[in-house]
Amino acid sequence: MFRGHGFPSLSKSNSRVVLDVSGAENLLGKGDMLFLQPGTSAPVRGQGVWLKDSEINAIIEHAKAHGTPTYDDEVLKVGAVQMEGGGGSGSMGGSDWISDRQFHEAVQSMCRYNRSGADFFRRKLNIGYNKATAYVEQLEDLSFIGPQKGTAAREIIKSWDDWIEQLKGNGVSWDEEDELYHNPVELRQ
Repeated sequence: MFRGHGFPSLSKSNSRVVLDVSGAENLLGKGDMLFLQPGTSAPVRGQGVWLKDSEINAIIEHAKAHGTPTYDDEVLKVGAVQMEGGGGSGSMGGSDWISDRQFHEAVQSMCRYNRSGADFFRRKLNIGYNKATAYVEQLEDLSFIGPQKGTAAREIIKSWDDWIEQLKGNGVSWDEEDELYHNPVELRQ
């Protein structure tokens, strides 16, 4: 939640709708903001910089005038971006999903029931909304599910075999007896 120039006054009810907690109604404006870190329940108050579109465009033009950009195509590959505290658009770190057994359970449930989405993961895994949303975003970053299209269910793009290959490609190994890594379609039968 960010409040800068041109944002209307916020009420407690608006704050609860956006952040699921009150507090945004106390923001002063001019860059005053609340940040709700994934996996936490209390927002942190901070101060940001408010830039107009014209100011952003001026910065871009200045940068363009001082050199030719060079692009690194590696960042387009899955898992190429790993930043401290996160990566991609999801809330999980760039490679945190590799060691997150519950994320692996989410993938198995998705393949087993041919469904995805935060509400589905919340029910199947008994996890909170923030974590379930992070799982959905991570699955999208890994190209296992498609982008959100309004209220329609996200398309599941990759298969269980693709998941196993993804794990092996990232050096993950497991005990053959561990049912978490057995084909969920076979478990249905």
